[in-house]
Amino acid sequence: MLDIKTNQFVHYKNNPASSKSLSSNFIRVILKDSQHNLWIGTTGGGLNLFNKNDKTFTRFLHNDNDSASLSHNNVYSMFEDSKHRLWIGTNRGGLNLFNRATSKFIQFKNDARNRQPLGNTQVPAIAEGKLHNMWVGT
Repeated sequence: MLDIKTNQFVHYKNNPASSKSLSSNFIRVILKDSQHNLWIGTTGGGLNLFNKNDKTFTRFLHNDNDSASLSHNNVYSMFEDSKHRLWIGTNRGGLNLFNRATSKFIQFKNDARNRQPLGNTQVPAIAEGKLHNMWVGT
């Protein structure tokens, strides 16, 4: 990442001794949202939010005991829609919608009992159409 004040690159990486470091060195996707937040999706390390003030990361990880956690730690895609909602596509965990107010996730998974199931648990692409419909590539 380029530090504009010093005009130098800063290399952030995982430090196993610190829960405020990047959760994984295997970065799959990066998104700068409308609020100028930097989101980093990783392979195996879930989702990270870069904290500009103290140069640390907040981690969002899958928890088997919490259905409001990220559905899987392999993040494949991210998209911010026109309503400023953050969508996260995973490998093996389906689609997630992040609630900024609660820092919780709504999970959308492939479920045969659901009338409109997700076609697959791998979501490498997310987009929004002109009529504000969400398109999910599986």
